[in-house]
Amino acid sequence: MYSLKGFISNDVFADNAPGAIATIGELSTQSSTYSLDKIYYTQETYPDLTFVSFLSQDPDAGAVGVPANLVTQVMQIAAWVFAQTQAVPNPGQIAASTILSGLLNQFQTSAQNFTCGDMVTDGTYWVPEWLQWENTTDSTYGSIATGKDNLIKIWFADASFKAEYDEYSIVVVPPMANLDNFFTTSSNVQAELNAQTFVNTMTLIQAAKGDNPESILDALSFDYIDPALPTNTIPTNWTVLIYGQAGNNIDAIANAIITYVLANSTHTQAEWTEILPDLFKRTEFTLIPMWDQYAIPNRNQVSGIYSPVANPSRALAMMTQVATGYPAAHINSNCCVQTYPYKSVALVTCGSPNNKDSKFQIEHVFPDILSVPSQSLDFARMATDTQNFVLLLGQMLAAAEGLTQYGNVPAGMTKLTRNNVLYLVATYDGINYLMVAKANFPISNVAEFGADGVYVANTQ
Repeated sequence: MYSLKGFISNDVFADNAPGAIATIGELSTQSSTYSLDKIYYTQETYPDLTFVSFLSQDPDAGAVGVPANLVTQVMQIAAWVFAQTQAVPNPGQIAASTILSGLLNQFQTSAQNFTCGDMVTDGTYWVPEWLQWENTTDSTYGSIATGKDNLIKIWFADASFKAEYDEYSIVVVPPMANLDNFFTTSSNVQAELNAQTFVNTMTLIQAAKGDNPESILDALSFDYIDPALPTNTIPTNWTVLIYGQAGNNIDAIANAIITYVLANSTHTQAEWTEILPDLFKRTEFTLIPMWDQYAIPNRNQVSGIYSPVANPSRALAMMTQVATGYPAAHINSNCCVQTYPYKSVALVTCGSPNNKDSKFQIEHVFPDILSVPSQSLDFARMATDTQNFVLLLGQMLAAAEGLTQYGNVPAGMTKLTRNNVLYLVATYDGINYLMVAKANFPISNVAEFGADGVYVANTQ
């Protein structure tokens, strides 16, 4: 299916105040970094409009220019939408249903299946945050004309685009030029890593991005394990340039580095796993707060308190449904339940079967962890590392409770959607912690709290 995604700028709405971005019709500098394949389209018929194509993807050929007929249709439809809100006298708030019915009536011979996001306003004018439809007449991609499927989606509001645009690209800057040199001696590996200084790395970063400023610049460190002496480890630093907020998650970044490594090496994934296990076998824990268990329900003006009581079968059921990549026998052996002072919530945890040093249970990492508030005298009895982790858990719980797919996350944390489950992710001491957001609840195939006959994980 051909996909076209982009943003409509309208000079009429531009806010020229320093540092300001108009709510409608103006693309921010940050949002403009979301693609390496941006193309700007204008037409004399619509002098105030600019269509910025962020993705024009042919299912066979990859990135392509936007066909002229589709550019014209995007301009026509965008101009029609803006015309509704700029009518004289000002119509005020416009319902999404009004926009959709008007579009279908106006463009029924060339487009179909119109949908849109919520209506947004700058205080005077109203437009949909985004609009999506299918073209039916294009000579290359029109569904009726050619029998091919296509999907067109354009955004009118920068805040919505910034949060919702789901495409991304990741460029990798490795710690040494010839990756196969990782398979020489450890002393040579160390020399190669030392040779690529910080200044050299910055030069490589500038070369990698060229004229395309990145959305996010990040660096990750993975230990090299000397195959001749496994206790000899050397940190290796990998830099990534991320184009698009959607790429800022642990799976996307790790997969990009893995893809780059395998594409630029003569060695197999199994061989790389032996020397860079932290990259190819990520150490992580899945954390599931039992968000649907209340001891005291929400009231009109007072938030409820979660129940710290956890039925073991229900805890296993949750972990089995969420961590689908973990074998059932592994979950049954390593799933743990603890309470946390934040609203008295019960927390189900389990480490990945790929975890380094067989640390599958949270107590394997933090054997002295306590369920006490930071104000308690007993809090200081935990090791400093454990204290800091407990504080991090509190920050994660507060954020994951209200997290949505397009919501913002605290600095130092990211979002991840894996197998249709939304997670808040934080990394602590080289371990990734994936906390299930409350928005995922109720979890399918898990009995209600207090119900009889709760599910028990299969041990096969």
